Formats: sequence, structure tokens, C-alpha cells
Amino acid sequence: MQTMEQCLASLVNRGVLSMDVAMSYAYDPKDLQRILFEHR
Repeated sequence: MQTMEQCLASLVNRGVLSMDVAMSYAYDPKDLQRILFEHR
């Protein structure tokens, strides 16, 4: 099972969504940022 933020991060990493769009849909934007910067 994935969280919304994990799914959004995956879409950002694949270039499907921009970070700005993903942040606007995230339930927890700080968690999304953490996930994205963890995988760099």
C-alpha cells in the first residue's frame, strides 16, 4: 500500500507531474518534500 505522497513523488520522479502540481495535491506537503529529497 502506498500513501498519496509516495504516489505523487513517484509521478514527479518520472516527470509526469511537476513538483508544484504534486505539492498542490499532497495531503502532507512536508512529507512529500521529505520523500522527494530522500530519493535524490
